[in-house]
Amino acid sequence: MVCFLELDQELTAPRFRAGEEALALLARASRLVGGSRGRVVVQTRIPGHPAIEAARRADPAILRDCEAPLRAELRLPPASALCAISGPSAPPYVTALRERLAADGPAGELLDAGDGRWLLRASDTESLSALLSGLARPPGRLRLEVDPQRL
Repeated sequence: MVCFLELDQELTAPRFRAGEEALALLARASRLVGGSRGRVVVQTRIPGHPAIEAARRADPAILRDCEAPLRAELRLPPASALCAISGPSAPPYVTALRERLAADGPAGELLDAGDGRWLLRASDTESLSALLSGLARPPGRLRLEVDPQRL
């Protein structure tokens, strides 16, 4: 038996992948207890949440179909491609990236995420790759996290 006390903390976490992560936890728990041989007990105030329903029916499409319109409207993956840029060498890289975006037109959008982090958003992974691969890498530590799990 696996018990989740207060799964609402995962379901309502301030991350755009909160539902996905909660569903992954429930699926992992189900595999751990052996599917129908064991039990997964969930304490929640949101029993109708799509992630819980998707786990109960073993159908992740339930969560996907619910979240797809919202992600498309907010231009979050998979409706777009994101890259988180950070590290001590990020500022010169971001400056070069801004210059490239200004020259190339609306190929992507650069957002300041604060704390020395930036987000580069493009319409798809090919466009994102083209933007990133065309820039010289500055010396020093630079972190490019394509399709970041957490923002």
